[in-house]
Amino acid sequence: MTLQQSNLLSMSVFTALKRARIKRAEFPEFSFIESAYLCMQTSSDGTPHDYARAEEMDKFLPFELVNFDDPAVLRRALDLIILEVNYDWAYLFPSGREAVRNALTRNEYQVFRNAELFLDIPSIEVISWWDKIANGYRLTTIDNSYREAELKTFELERSFLREAKCPHEPSWVALNDNSLGFDIRSYRIHENEWVPFPIEVKSTAGNKIRFYLTKNEANLALRMKKMYALYFWMPSASKPLVFSSDEIALNLPIENGMGSWQSLVIDYGTETEFAKN
Repeated sequence: MTLQQSNLLSMSVFTALKRARIKRAEFPEFSFIESAYLCMQTSSDGTPHDYARAEEMDKFLPFELVNFDDPAVLRRALDLIILEVNYDWAYLFPSGREAVRNALTRNEYQVFRNAELFLDIPSIEVISWWDKIANGYRLTTIDNSYREAELKTFELERSFLREAKCPHEPSWVALNDNSLGFDIRSYRIHENEWVPFPIEVKSTAGNKIRFYLTKNEANLALRMKKMYALYFWMPSASKPLVFSSDEIALNLPIENGMGSWQSLVIDYGTETEFAKN
């Protein structure tokens, strides 16, 4: 079963699921919908909770997971959901808690916080949870699709450089070092010489032009100016969308006082919405 990520990670959903499951334990003959209806008829349960999405979650999560007020139970549920749902921020897990925190919506952050995943001094159990998810995403198809986008970029640049009779070949630098702020080293002519041209690669399995950018990646884009590009690949596309350093700069936040940022999301919406801008 594939869950839809939109608004799924919300305490409203988990609260609805908890209450409906308690009601079903009381009335085993009732379906989830019937149990949810009973909950909504009582003043203590109320209707603001998201029973519709809770029904989606009920089909996936083991029935013994009930008390989502318990951080350990909530972490177990998150474990199962995150590995099932193709979240855009999934690839950030290997980068650490701060990178993930900055990419979450308000509702998603509330769930993570209730699961005690952002404590300043986390328990061994919490540390193990982060490590398990991070290690899992290093091996998932999400990471594989990202590598496929890098490969397509590498092959595209190799063809371009050969046709342009460039004496250099592109380099797939991200295979050896992902801390450089770019993935492919290509070349462009500058002042009558072939000079290095770094390319950052982003991709999506969905239909939105939405990607995450680290501060290191952004700083490189600003420093290289016209000698830089970000390639964004849509599924099955033969060519990428190309973003310049100037276009990246328009979306960067301004740091004031003691404030600073480490990563951000740039969201252009669907291809149709992007074309209108």
